[in-house]
Amino acid sequence: MPAPKVSIITATYNASHILSYAIRSVLLSDFDDWELVIVGDHCTDDTAEVVAAFDDPRIRFVNLPSNSGQQATPNNHGLTLATGEYLCFLNHDDMFLSFHLSHMLEQSRRHPDSVLLARYSDIRPLKEGDAEPDAPGALWFRGAGPSDDAPDYDPLRWQIASSWFMPMALARRVGDWRLEQELYVTPSQDWLFRAWRGGERVVGIPILSVATVCTGKRSHFYSQRRDAVHEYVFDRYVTTDRYHPELVAKSATDGRVRRSVRRALYDGTVCRLSSWLGWHPNSLEMLVRHGRRRGGFIRNWRRGVNLE
Repeated sequence: MPAPKVSIITATYNASHILSYAIRSVLLSDFDDWELVIVGDHCTDDTAEVVAAFDDPRIRFVNLPSNSGQQATPNNHGLTLATGEYLCFLNHDDMFLSFHLSHMLEQSRRHPDSVLLARYSDIRPLKEGDAEPDAPGALWFRGAGPSDDAPDYDPLRWQIASSWFMPMALARRVGDWRLEQELYVTPSQDWLFRAWRGGERVVGIPILSVATVCTGKRSHFYSQRRDAVHEYVFDRYVTTDRYHPELVAKSATDGRVRRSVRRALYDGTVCRLSSWLGWHPNSLEMLVRHGRRRGGFIRNWRRGVNLE
């Protein structure tokens, strides 16, 4: 079987109820020369059966023999298995819109040998429960990533891994994701910062083509296995392009609040100096918020979603 044009890597852990939406979003793509490498961080639920039920030779599942408790390890393992000319990641709680792969591939020809960053919609329920997500005001939408007003990569702004697209050769030049216990920031943001600071071109593509449904602050998401928000977002925005203008309009705000003079001064001095010295500019803030030990973010996140 010839190597695919695009490899997609998905790291997952005991979330088959939402992983299925991520997989289905890839299957709805208008570009079909891809492979989807799903790596379980020692899943103990029915993830293997859910993946197998799709019965598509382009999709494969590998379950690691032990749990690392973080995204970096399964993503790094996926990189050893991926064979495509181009690489992207898809978090298990995110979804590609149908034109995402073809659009990013077209943009990669315009910006060769670059990491491309797509714009995405960050969608969250306003309350912990997600019953009736289609009720007016039940969901909160925020546009994130590059925009027409701010297209350039800025390490102070989060850029979710599901929105990245790059040549495989570039990814291998930058190397593996570093592990949580080595970092104050998350492995994904550290990787992107290292690529940028190492001289790789990072180009923003301000077309919204990814839908993310944040599960990281929902305390019983894994134990209660809720998927009503995912179902709603998938049915309304992923299965058809009809409501894409609506999604763009709802995601028009980027969620940034007006910065205080103190915050602007901090960003312009401490954070910029940190970048210049080779430290991710959010390192100090993450250290203060999550403790002096490296890996504090993931430890607090796991407690927050009851995975401890």
